[in-house]
Amino acid sequence: DGQTRVTVRIDDPNRERELDKNLAEWVASPASLLFFRHVRELEVNGVRITRAVLGPGPVANTQRVRLSTLPDRELLVARSPDEPFPAECLAEVRQERGDPGLDLPACQVEIVLGLPAPNRVYVVLPTGVKLDLPFSCNGPFLQDPARMLVKDPATSPTNRWLLDRAGRLAAETLLAWVGDRR
Repeated sequence: DGQTRVTVRIDDPNRERELDKNLAEWVASPASLLFFRHVRELEVNGVRITRAVLGPGPVANTQRVRLSTLPDRELLVARSPDEPFPAECLAEVRQERGDPGLDLPACQVEIVLGLPAPNRVYVVLPTGVKLDLPFSCNGPFLQDPARMLVKDPATSPTNRWLLDRAGRLAAETLLAWVGDRR
């Protein structure tokens, strides 16, 4: 019927509590639904979360979106064009994954304005990295083994490149928006 259901049996009460806590956090801040390509609706522990596209945003490559759990907020999602990974980033990812033959498709970064604070870095799912910026960003960042943080951009050419792209996307979107003479 076009739907997928995932059910997991958990016998350990400690793990069950942690999972329930994580799912409750996800329901409270479901921004990840913005970054799934083909998922528009989820039900988590009986709470239905939907993503509705309200229409195009004010400039190219932007979209106005509403999440059902944030009914009073209209979000603006901006997406960059796909770009291939630079050679040094591809080398870093290959080393991280232990696969010297790994080939990666071109990728994009996304920024979202209008989410409740704190704004953060996403790798589809939220990381523990909070941003002191007026937007959140999503991209294929390299993370620490616990998937809570991203590798420090000072030592990660991939994360430095992705953050630079997110900054350029924000600047280009803002300049196009304020320069629109319609």
